Amino acid sequence: MSFLSPNDFIVESSTPLVTVKVTRSRLYLTLGVQGTLIAVTSFVQDEFGRPGEVEQSGKVFLGDVLVRINHVFILPGMTPNHVAEIVNSSPRPMALWFERASWEILDGKA
Repeated sequence: MSFLSPNDFIVESSTPLVTVKVTRSRLYLTLGVQGTLIAVTSFVQDEFGRPGEVEQSGKVFLGDVLVRINHVFILPGMTPNHVAEIVNSSPRPMALWFERASWEILDGKA
């Protein structure tokens, strides 16, 4: 009889990336630190009670990690203030790239 250990299987994990194009000056979401990464912590409605473009896309969920703004990669250890500076100085339309959150990503193990 033979027993297999979890190391006997190689499972590749591919975390999907999603892209959202933003044309408005504000993102209408809150970003916070999750471990060493910047993640979506809440969505904010605009002055008319409507969702922002990111939430309205239906592609991004709470906890998803922001990994890129246009051609600028968001590196581990960046602060929300630094990311806000990048957002504010980026031309519109702006492409935001998010990685689906997982416990491994949020724990810094992936």
